[in-house]
Amino acid sequence: MNGYICGVAAIFATSLAMAAETPKETKSFPSAGLRTVRVETEIGNISVQGTDKGDVSVEISEAAAGKCRLTTEVRGDILILTALRPDQRSRVNCQAGFRVLAPSRLDFRAISGTGDIEVSSMSGALRTRSGTGDITLRMFSGELTADLGSGTLKGDVVSRKVKAQSGSGAIVLSGLRGSARVQTGSGDMNISWAEVPASADIHLQAGNGNISLAFPVNAKLKTTFQAPPDAVSSEFADEESGAKLFAQVGGGKVSIRKVAR
Repeated sequence: MNGYICGVAAIFATSLAMAAETPKETKSFPSAGLRTVRVETEIGNISVQGTDKGDVSVEISEAAAGKCRLTTEVRGDILILTALRPDQRSRVNCQAGFRVLAPSRLDFRAISGTGDIEVSSMSGALRTRSGTGDITLRMFSGELTADLGSGTLKGDVVSRKVKAQSGSGAIVLSGLRGSARVQTGSGDMNISWAEVPASADIHLQAGNGNISLAFPVNAKLKTTFQAPPDAVSSEFADEESGAKLFAQVGGGKVSIRKVAR
């Protein structure tokens, strides 16, 4: 019996090792004339790194060779990188990951059904969606639209326009410089601003979670809350003019604090 268990364990360990050693394919595309890169995979991670180089470099890793229909081509001003099952009626799962190095100016659309998405040093607009997995942003300064089923959205977002929603996961962002529209179903929000222009419109909703916010000490906020009075704590006075802040919680609390620049 012990020998049988050891044999099964050995086979399992070998399978994991083979899965870890996924074959990789690298391609390069000129960025001249490109505006957008679209990356989509059913099961797998996506990594996007901004560079100052002229070409777009793509590394594709497949954990299930032969079970994916890969598309890597330029259509007009869009570079399309997708890994999908050959037949959408098939029960065979397509598992593939993408690692993309691209000029930081490009817009991106990154979608993973099951997997993590990481975007670093990009300044173009980003539309990203993950069914199950985290989305992590580093030194991102473009316009952001993010949609998560179950996962955490986190990172440094030096953006003037953010739109994000999560079904069951936290949203943790820092460095914002403008308007934001953020919604969580069952997850906390922890968001901080580096600056808040008077024209900013901030709209936040948490179904079953807390909202924790931080603004520069000189911020002027015109606030509206939909929450029990004892569920709101703010270090700012409500101004007659300034950035508009609306915060709504179902079963949580709202906390707003001042931070030095």
